[in-house]
Amino acid sequence: MAEAFVERGVGEHTRAGEEVRARTVGDVAEPYDAITVAGHDLVLTLLPTEWERTATRITLAVGGGVVRRMSFAIPFRPHPEARDVLLDLFKRKWGEPKTRDDDGKTILVFRDEEPRVEIVEDTEHGAWKVEIR
Repeated sequence: MAEAFVERGVGEHTRAGEEVRARTVGDVAEPYDAITVAGHDLVLTLLPTEWERTATRITLAVGGGVVRRMSFAIPFRPHPEARDVLLDLFKRKWGEPKTRDDDGKTILVFRDEEPRVEIVEDTEHGAWKVEIR
């Protein structure tokens, strides 16, 4: 499931394949049953990946009634070999990343233009944290 998650671009598109960023809250929420409001954000809850027991949550940051940013984590801790498999999938989808250091963390910038894609390895939790804005 994690591979399909990256390959199909769940982090970028609705089920219909349309880009999520810059869409209205109503347009994004309509096709999903498992979407909730958390403050000013929407949280889309999906089934866990094959490497996790808890749900996969995609946070959609909303501003002015439209989605501005989305973020989610893809865990690999239960299967450490999945770390490199996922990194290869990110590279296949978005190309080779540029690296940037931010307060001691290495950020992989896969796309500098819109939509900007940044990925950070969360070594504490054994996951890739993805942000698309």
